Amino acid sequence: MSESCKLPTHSLQLYIAVARASREPAVMENALNLALRTEKMIAAHSLKSCMPTAMKVKICQLPVFNLLLDFAQLSPQWRALIVRILYENVEGGSGHLTVNRAKQLLKELAKRAGLASLSADLSTANKERRQAAIILLGWLKSEKAIAPLIEGYHHLAEDEKDLVLGSLEKHYRAKLPYHLKWQMHDKCAPSLQICALIKAM
Repeated sequence: MSESCKLPTHSLQLYIAVARASREPAVMENALNLALRTEKMIAAHSLKSCMPTAMKVKICQLPVFNLLLDFAQLSPQWRALIVRILYENVEGGSGHLTVNRAKQLLKELAKRAGLASLSADLSTANKERRQAAIILLGWLKSEKAIAPLIEGYHHLAEDEKDLVLGSLEKHYRAKLPYHLKWQMHDKCAPSLQICALIKAM
C-alpha cells in the first residue's frame, strides 16, 4: 500500500462535512478540532528531515490556517467559534498555530468581517458572537473601532467589559486618549473604568 493511501484524507473530509452540517456547537467544535489535528498529521507526512524548521512549521500550519479561515467565513456563529479558538491560542501561547500565525489570522478575520458587521454584533443576543466582536474590533487596528467599543461597554456583561478594557489597552493604547479628547460625544461618554484606564496609561 502506498504512503498516500495510508493518510487519513477520507477521515479529514468526513470531519469537515460533519462540522459544516452540524447545528450543535459542541459537535461543530469537536469535528473541527478532529479535522485540524488530521490536517496537521497529513501535512507532517510531507516533511523531510533536511528541511529548515521554519519551513516545516509553515508547511504544517498553512493548511490549518486556511481551514480556519474557510470555516470562519461560513457564518457569524462559525466566526465566533474560530475567534475563541484563536484567542485562546494567542493568550495561552499554544494551540494549532504559532502565536504570530494566530494573530495574523485574527487580523485577517477582522478585516474581512468589517467595522459595520462587528459593531452590530456587539448588540446581538449571542454571547459568543459579542465576545468575538470585541476581540476582532481590537484586531481591526482602526481608530474607528474605538467608538463602538466604548458605546457597547455600557450594556455588556462584566466579563465582556473586562474584555473591552483589555482590547482598548492592547490595541488602542496610544490612540485612546486623543480619541476621547477630540471625538467622543456626551451620548457615548466613557465609563469610570475607561477613564481609569486612560489615567493609568
